[in-house]
Amino acid sequence: MHVILVGLSGSGKSTLGEALSKRINRPFYDLDKEIVKNVGKSIDEIFADQGERAFRSIETKVLDTICSKSEPAVIVTGGGAVIDPKNRSLMKRSGTVIRIKRSPEAILSTLNLEGRPLLKADPNRIYTLAREREDFYHLAADYTVQNETASDETLEALTHLVLTKDKAKKILLLNGPNLNLLGTREPSIYGNMTYEQICKSLLESAAKKAINLEIKQSNHEGELIDWIQEAVGEQDGILINPGAYTHTSIAILDAIRSVKLPVVEIHLSNIHARETFRAHSVTAAGAVGVIAGFGTMSYHLALEAMSNILTEQ
Repeated sequence: MHVILVGLSGSGKSTLGEALSKRINRPFYDLDKEIVKNVGKSIDEIFADQGERAFRSIETKVLDTICSKSEPAVIVTGGGAVIDPKNRSLMKRSGTVIRIKRSPEAILSTLNLEGRPLLKADPNRIYTLAREREDFYHLAADYTVQNETASDETLEALTHLVLTKDKAKKILLLNGPNLNLLGTREPSIYGNMTYEQICKSLLESAAKKAINLEIKQSNHEGELIDWIQEAVGEQDGILINPGAYTHTSIAILDAIRSVKLPVVEIHLSNIHARETFRAHSVTAAGAVGVIAGFGTMSYHLALEAMSNILTEQ
């Protein structure tokens, strides 16, 4: 499987990717350079002559060619490659996608505008691109590595991640009904962080611990049960916030007990301090433990607890 680096222009992907390829003895492909080879024009010339839409079409075709290579490689993509869902799907199927994350301020301090047509006229557009592409990077990346200061330290962290990812523990986080509404649903009880913000924060924490965290949410009991059953042989442990099913679902309890995987139950609020009907958890009987009442920190505490459980096994 390939190692595929994504991130904003100027985030350091190419420098890190080439250095990483030498460290782990893999071929190195820079997607933009491969596009130039195939078309016979610079990136600036392709944008000027054919426009961004044509460039994105070429980008997808060249990415497909590189990802189809049988020998595992280090592949560095352009900053906008993650926008197209076809590209994201292709990268996910072809290897491990790692986001190299750098703030716009840090990027501007060292930015070379050559081959960056979207920034050439206005380098400060990096701020707009960062906002517009944040969700796409979140969807694409399996892991995130920060690259704010010393590139040597970033390279060490990146190398460690790549060499240990196959040994990384796999944890499934399931969220039940109405949790997709976090941030707007009763913020006095559940807090102001949105569901997307919580997921992003958890994925970043998991990456630092070299944990492969998969997050899913459903408002349907049967779908949650299907995911619990499908975790057998695919996941090492399950974190679950069953939402309102906590208090009613014998079916989810039976599913948890049937898979014989360690399960930690999570609640944002202290269910024992709320209405009487919320004070009892049916599903907790199948869990190793329950973490409740710490707001969004409950998720991070549960991730830490599961990490420790799996380490001690």
